[in-house]
Amino acid sequence: MASLTPAERLRIAVEADETRLRMYRMKLLRARPGMGEWEMRGALMNWMSDGVEFPDMSRSGPGKAAGLSAPQVNSLERAYARLADAFDSLEAPWALAGSLAVSARVEPRYMSHATVIVPVTDEQVVQDILEGLTDSGYHLLTLTERASFERLDGGAEDDPMGPEDFEIIRPESGRIAEASLVDEGSSDRELYVDLCFADSRIEGEIARAAERLEILPGQFVPVARIGHLIALGLLSFSGQVQRPVPAAFVEMDRINSDQVFTGIRVEADLDLLRDAAGDEDLSLAREAVGLIAERETYPSLNLRAELASFLRR
Repeated sequence: MASLTPAERLRIAVEADETRLRMYRMKLLRARPGMGEWEMRGALMNWMSDGVEFPDMSRSGPGKAAGLSAPQVNSLERAYARLADAFDSLEAPWALAGSLAVSARVEPRYMSHATVIVPVTDEQVVQDILEGLTDSGYHLLTLTERASFERLDGGAEDDPMGPEDFEIIRPESGRIAEASLVDEGSSDRELYVDLCFADSRIEGEIARAAERLEILPGQFVPVARIGHLIALGLLSFSGQVQRPVPAAFVEMDRINSDQVFTGIRVEADLDLLRDAAGDEDLSLAREAVGLIAERETYPSLNLRAELASFLRR
């Protein structure tokens, strides 16, 4: 994205607020389909008063709230529509996860980062998907391969190793675990997308259990369930994401700062998910964590203990 003027940055911020408002409205309507407009207005005002700044709801005229039933679609919402169209056109199962899924299910906060689950392990199919996305206007940023290390010298696990002391073992399938992309379909809006093929090894269960929700007026997207979102959030801290601790902010290069700020976002998502989770959601989270452990996704991670600690906070 080119350097933006202050006016353009302000417009983008206002659009994000409008989208949060419309997305939260859709959540309320899913919970109470018959909610009247004035009751809706009161519920939204109560939500917005909790330290959240939004545009003046009266600007659309008497009895109307800005962002509620306005027919215009802003650039952020067009980016979401491009995301859904791009993945629907692939004719492969997929599900929205990450911060955007948390925004759709619980409370809209982080609006420019999406995680998409695509349960595919065939390398050629993965390549075809990535090519299809680039043809749709997405730019590939990074690829993450799944690999493990096997010692060749018979030494103890904590002994130092040189390049000649280990062998890299790559799986026969599911080699590409993740890809990061950015939507370049708009000159003034970036939507970052983390694409997960085989990171958790429960991508199939997540996609099959996803619910197709109307996250914005007229925009229907398969969204991962809360229990699966909790498991994925906890799992993310086993990889490159760092938990947000004060010491991490002392000296950071660009890569480390990205990891830490991603950790802040994931931690905030998990707090929202914990508060919103019901018994069925927690049961699904425990089931998902159990499957991840059984499939030895990350053998060194005790995800069951992480979940228990998370629920005790």
